Amino acid sequence: MIAESPLFNPVAYKGGHISVLDETALPFKETRIKVKNLKGAVSVLKSMKTRAFGQVLLFYYILILEAKNKKINSLSKFTKLSGSITKKFAAARPTFAFTQLQSELLKMLKNTNNAVFIESLKNSVFTYINSVQNARRYRAKLVANMLPNSAKILTHCNVSGELVAVAAEAQKMGKAIEFFVTETRPYFQGSRLSAWEIHQAGINIYLLCDIQAADILKRCRIDMVLVGSDRSTQQGDIVNKIGTYQLAVLSRHFGIPFYSFVQPPGQTKTIKDIKIEYRPKEEMLKFRNTRITSGNQDAIYPAFDVVPNYLINGLIFFDRIYTPEEFAKKW
Repeated sequence: MIAESPLFNPVAYKGGHISVLDETALPFKETRIKVKNLKGAVSVLKSMKTRAFGQVLLFYYILILEAKNKKINSLSKFTKLSGSITKKFAAARPTFAFTQLQSELLKMLKNTNNAVFIESLKNSVFTYINSVQNARRYRAKLVANMLPNSAKILTHCNVSGELVAVAAEAQKMGKAIEFFVTETRPYFQGSRLSAWEIHQAGINIYLLCDIQAADILKRCRIDMVLVGSDRSTQQGDIVNKIGTYQLAVLSRHFGIPFYSFVQPPGQTKTIKDIKIEYRPKEEMLKFRNTRITSGNQDAIYPAFDVVPNYLINGLIFFDRIYTPEEFAKKW
């Protein structure tokens, strides 16, 4: 039996405290950071100690903590507070849809009784997160359903435990998966996170240099390229870790299906509505504080790139798998 990955639920809220799995410390050590206030939360976010689904959890939990500490007792006061927090989170990681997360929560709190506002806030957040986690497990089953009995999947970056969830569902169906994981420079989310969680779960894995992808796709009979996404548009385009676009182009060239896990696009109609984050050049010039270049070169490091809908075979949503054309009609 394959256990759920620690990355599936990397941020916890318990007893009025936020605990964050430090993803920058993996795989060398598994340690957690206590987040006590908004300043700490923004610092953890900006330094990428949590990311992907972790930033969703962190955002909602810091809203609870700050509302509790400031004794917020009405929706109007919470709207103002959450707006301020949303701006700070968006400034730290500008590509992610924090405004959309805030909007969803405000809808849930629309008819809240002020006398029990904080309790209602907690209940709404926990109920929503639980529903999303169950939906993530369900879509892992959707992917497992369409795999052959012996599947080879190439992936990039890290999808917060969902690759392990796919393997777990496949195992229940009597299927076996081998993962081919790109290292995902310069933060190495593939080698540090995906390879770690997949290997820890006892699943076969091959780690690849980023520049190996074309050769592997050409000769290893990969069944599917499967990635996550930080944003999607109503047209079915996705934004994901830099390097995803080239995998989509290669997949199309070699006739290999390209699939992506996606979240609701909200009001994001086209790619033009999404700001692409550029990370500090030092993150390319150094690794774990050790310089890997000589001199003071310049560097270009967009954290994400765009995969246009025509390169995507399927968008794995919470209820089913859509073609980009079907996804566009949904919104």
